Amino acid sequence: MAYDIYVRHVIRQIMTKEKYLTIAQASSYTGLSHRTIQRYIASGKLPSRKNASGVRHIPEKFLKCYVKAEHSNNRAEQGIVREVLLQMLDLLPTSDIATLTKKQKLRKIISALVS
Repeated sequence: MAYDIYVRHVIRQIMTKEKYLTIAQASSYTGLSHRTIQRYIASGKLPSRKNASGVRHIPEKFLKCYVKAEHSNNRAEQGIVREVLLQMLDLLPTSDIATLTKKQKLRKIISALVS
């Protein structure tokens, strides 16, 4: 019996050392709206807990993972956009030197914009 109480006490200490953010703080941290954070909590995408006064708190480590995943998704989307633009550029006819030079300049601009 005393062992169970000790284990619960240790678990509580570990959980209290973890940093939690309110929904408003999570909204600022991720750039998502307050309502979107609430939807993610309701759907189970983000774990949360309520404190004694009923305020929801989200573990910061899950928000860091979310932000990291969003960043990698944005990078992947940028790569796709870059590839599509370059493919479209290849479809342009190159009948003379001036067009070829413009095409090379556009290729550099696309690479700079999306990179």
